[in-house]
Amino acid sequence: MAPRLLLVSANAASRLRSDLARVGEVARVTPEDLEGAQDPPPGDCVILDLVGYRGNAAALSETVSRVSSLSGKPLLAVVSEQDLATFDWPAEINDLIVVPYRPGELQARLKRALSSGQAAPSASAIAVGEIALDPESYEVRVRGACVDLTLKEYELLKHLISHPGRVFTRDQLLSGIWGYEYFGGTRTVDVHIRRLRMKLGEVGERSIDTVRGVGYVFRP
Repeated sequence: MAPRLLLVSANAASRLRSDLARVGEVARVTPEDLEGAQDPPPGDCVILDLVGYRGNAAALSETVSRVSSLSGKPLLAVVSEQDLATFDWPAEINDLIVVPYRPGELQARLKRALSSGQAAPSASAIAVGEIALDPESYEVRVRGACVDLTLKEYELLKHLISHPGRVFTRDQLLSGIWGYEYFGGTRTVDVHIRRLRMKLGEVGERSIDTVRGVGYVFRP
């Protein structure tokens, strides 16, 4: 069965709508249509078209939160490349589609978003910035995409994001994750941090910061 895609856009005729139609059934509504809505809008994925958006940040956040709370489905935002540098990414948005885009990229991001929306996170899930961690399923997602981590990588990430802004020395991380009886040395921490950053991609490189001569800190 083709997925149902809800397009929130003020643009009645756009290439985006026709490209989405190649992936699934598209229903379009305007942001105004969602004001006062009581029932969740139909759709397996919500696409928020922000190309040409000229509203204020508060209005944007309100619309995004409204769509997210009503649907409970993956939420993608479409922005123009020229607006990307200044775009303030609300936490409710799982992924971005940057215009101009390639049709193959659009399809890949939609498929990833649809697959990520199949399982709801547990009540104990931790979400900091663009990283979400579920202690019950040991699942880690970055911008909605699942990331495969080893147990130690998972425990190290959980330890860091549970204390955002706190600097941990290598010795503290070694004893906290590996235990006092581990004799591998602090070099083990450096190796796992490097692998963790690589697996988390750009978000990991930006969020897991090295404090020279001290250790590491998670900065969302």
